[in-house]
Amino acid sequence: MNKRYQVFVSSTYADLKDERHKVIQTLMEMDCIPAGMELFPASDDEQWDFIKKVIDDCDYYVLILGGRYGSISASGMSFTEREFDYAVSKPLKILAFVHGSPEKLSIEHSELGEDLRHRLSEFRKKVCSNRLVKFWNSASELPGLVALALTKMIKTYPAEGWVRANQIATSAALSDINALAKENRFLKGEIKALEDRIDAQIKKNEAATERLADMDEAFDFVLYSEGDEYEVSENWSNLFRIIAPRIAENAWESWLRKQLCSNLAAGQFGTFYLPDETFDTIRAQFTAYGFIETRYWDSEKDRLWGLTEAGDRAMLNAMTVKSTKKPKLQTKKRSK
Repeated sequence: MNKRYQVFVSSTYADLKDERHKVIQTLMEMDCIPAGMELFPASDDEQWDFIKKVIDDCDYYVLILGGRYGSISASGMSFTEREFDYAVSKPLKILAFVHGSPEKLSIEHSELGEDLRHRLSEFRKKVCSNRLVKFWNSASELPGLVALALTKMIKTYPAEGWVRANQIATSAALSDINALAKENRFLKGEIKALEDRIDAQIKKNEAATERLADMDEAFDFVLYSEGDEYEVSENWSNLFRIIAPRIAENAWESWLRKQLCSNLAAGQFGTFYLPDETFDTIRAQFTAYGFIETRYWDSEKDRLWGLTEAGDRAMLNAMTVKSTKKPKLQTKKRSK
């Protein structure tokens, strides 16, 4: 069945015209039906009911977040944030693309007022919490990121979609062929994209990983508690087992630091903390392994931690239970 998916594209408008154009063009090339503020004047509160109906008719929701919060509606919230909250309340799969370096954006693409900067910061926190997001730094990156993420989302969570009325009667006979063809195209794209990412990651980490400590090597450091010192020796593998599950869906560094101290001091009473130098070493080590990525917002005093694809694979390898059964050998009787 030749199914097409309707995708709602949500963002501020004036500062992201080029980005929206590229994303919408990509969606059309993917045979999707883009929908967004081009269809209606989002500055009018009377259009809000219409906006909700459009979102209700969509199969997927794409958010592009840059350096502007957007115009504020009568509700005290920007239309972009209202659209996001409404999409979250619905059974829609959400793809969020957040600018990774907002501090580098030009003045016309940034919020100047302190109130709007604070609102944008809180909105970014909301978007990044409890979901995987993709970070971008230029309009040219977005088409590839959106195409890869949406293709994977459609494959993993296929939505209802839209079909032409004259295709419904003949779709049953062609469904198997179409399914195999789509899967073949998808897998070829996934393999190519994975090979490119692996090659890029290898080149990027070659210098950093030269003579890097093995995961089984011990790291000696001191844990402090109310004037007392506790000598700790943990290998990098155990430290990764503590950290990885806590950042699988992204986590702020301040919270993660407390969790790490609490785990290392298991069975002890008191408040424990790690020196900055020790925690900086742990962050740098796992970054060099290629297991984590961190982002630091200019308007925040905290970093956001997340697992890379290599880190996700390393976590699954380290924490899953392996089979201990040995394969049985079958013997054949010789014929006389």
